[in-house]
Amino acid sequence: MTIAPTRSATAADAEARAHDLLSAGLAGTTRAERRRARKLGRLLADDDGRDLLLDLTDQVLRIRDRKRAARRLRDLVRGGVPRSLGFIDGMGLRMLGVIAPYAPRLAERAVDWRVNQETAGVILPGEDAPLTSYLARRRGDGFRLNVNVLGEAILGDDEADARFALVTSRVRRPDVDYVSIKISALCANLDVLAWDDSLARVTERLAALYRIARAHGTFVNLDMEEHRDLDLSVEAFIRVLDQPEFRDMPAGIVLQAYIPDSHAALDRLVTWANERPASGRAPIKIRLVKGANLAMEQVEAELHD
Repeated sequence: MTIAPTRSATAADAEARAHDLLSAGLAGTTRAERRRARKLGRLLADDDGRDLLLDLTDQVLRIRDRKRAARRLRDLVRGGVPRSLGFIDGMGLRMLGVIAPYAPRLAERAVDWRVNQETAGVILPGEDAPLTSYLARRRGDGFRLNVNVLGEAILGDDEADARFALVTSRVRRPDVDYVSIKISALCANLDVLAWDDSLARVTERLAALYRIARAHGTFVNLDMEEHRDLDLSVEAFIRVLDQPEFRDMPAGIVLQAYIPDSHAALDRLVTWANERPASGRAPIKIRLVKGANLAMEQVEAELHD
């Protein structure tokens, strides 16, 4: 008779594996990577540093008019720069703010280059040539990669179609076997108050993605970031995979650990997942993540009391 491990034993085993994984990861980092991580950590831990980083990426680099972008850069650094930026970068940014209105093209290139340098290990280029090179290098190192196409919130059906085409182009690549996607990137203007309409649109688009993924042997992970997407994502995930054509297709879903409602969603998914192998259907993967949107969710919660 096989005795199943206790919950405490399973948790201890998971903790030990996580410790070994983190230790191995730290042991393999270079001095430059550790320096970059410490610097980025200081910036993100400092309110002023984080605000400056977001202003540079979300304002200066997104303003198409170079002269207006240069004036915005000047205004951002006019009152000083946070100490968390460091002496050299702080002095360089202050000098750049002074000359930016007179050399806007130079300022744009300098800011773009510096931000890319500091985030090189976090955000990777999605163009075919550099992506192909990176995927080959990491695969040679023994890694399996989860490709997540970053972008803005989908505001219209045309943008949703463009994002769907971009994601499916990655799914069809022979060097990609794992992708992540959110329902908010599949369909525009989802609203839980229009539940039936939103669910119908999500399941239709998700099923289309699964068909392409199954044809190319690519694993699809249904990602999630916002509380408002939780119930809709879980319901769409279950409904699509319950369709007969997807009974043999493994798939994954993400739950945000900081959302209390995720506990009930996990219970539902586990109960449903345990029934799948018994009826000859493929297993599913549930990934718990700490969540990157807690600050935004807190603001939303406060606004709605």
